[in-house]
Amino acid sequence: MKLYVKQNIWSLRGTLTFSDENQNPLYYSKRKIFALTRVATISTADNKDIMRVDQNLITWFSRKFKFRDMRSNQLVGRCATKVLTLKTGSMTAELGGQTYTVSGSIFAFQFKVMDSAGQVVVTANKKLLSWGDTYEIDVHNPQAIHPEWIVALCTVFNYVRQSRK
Repeated sequence: MKLYVKQNIWSLRGTLTFSDENQNPLYYSKRKIFALTRVATISTADNKDIMRVDQNLITWFSRKFKFRDMRSNQLVGRCATKVLTLKTGSMTAELGGQTYTVSGSIFAFQFKVMDSAGQVVVTANKKLLSWGDTYEIDVHNPQAIHPEWIVALCTVFNYVRQSRK
């Protein structure tokens, strides 16, 4: 399964559009501009909010994020980022009872997601020969990670990438 991420360069909100192989929009991720607690809201193609990625002022210093399912208002996961160098970074995420490790190049938006057994379940790379910032996400094992969680991890990775520039 493949997902494509298109970043709207001219958007103040840092909108990311996630689409399938046929360029049909599946999810949108929109950052909040003037909110102190919310980083982004993830919605479906029909504009139903499904997930919220939060980072409040207390967790801002520790680089921790929370993932909240907006349909049930339940906390579905947490994520902690670790910056190794100015170019590379990693995150540890706990989503739905599973632990994932995300590592890659912050500046190039290239990363891989590994499950607790060390298996690579998702890789993301910049799509070559494309107009603007388009990224290709290859989901190696769709049963191992929910697509909404991939969108949430991409949103956090992009947020960290934008804040490091």
